[in-house]
Amino acid sequence: MEKIAVVTDTGSNLSFAQAKELGIYLLPLQITIDETTYQDTLEISTQDIYNELANGKMPKTSMAAYQKIYDLFEELKKEYDTVFAIPLTNGLSTNASTMQSIARELEMNVHVIDMYATCALEKHIAIWIKKLVDENKSSEEILKIIQPAQLIDSCQKSSTFKTRWKINTYGCYTCGFIKDLSYLTYK
Repeated sequence: MEKIAVVTDTGSNLSFAQAKELGIYLLPLQITIDETTYQDTLEISTQDIYNELANGKMPKTSMAAYQKIYDLFEELKKEYDTVFAIPLTNGLSTNASTMQSIARELEMNVHVIDMYATCALEKHIAIWIKKLVDENKSSEEILKIIQPAQLIDSCQKSSTFKTRWKINTYGCYTCGFIKDLSYLTYK
């Protein structure tokens, strides 16, 4: 049976405790304030960031540290056949492209899912895919299930759909829309 891992980053708003409980691998984004860089939620809390903002500081975010992504993928390659990665949207971070580059270098089967969103949607899609993995779905079945009901050739919006997304697997793009997010719940 195919062994599948699910990876996301702290842009998903999952805590490390939640991710561990769910069996999802979590990468910390980086937050820089002045000249100091912190690993999100590991070395700086959301409250700390709010305090810095209140003091007139402007925190900057960036992708998870390259070496952290590389090390995680190297470990995952030893145990898993396939990885689904749901990082912070490519429009805000280079996590997705970095994950693809590392996957190619390590010759891994990695499906990078760009949701064009952060926080709740990123979190829920990671949880949804993990639930499908736990139901023993294959990566091919998961890709079919998470495909939007109506695919379109371009990422132009349709007002009847809630969220634009694309699936990126080794540079192969598909655009579509998710009609109903009601099945995406977290206890």
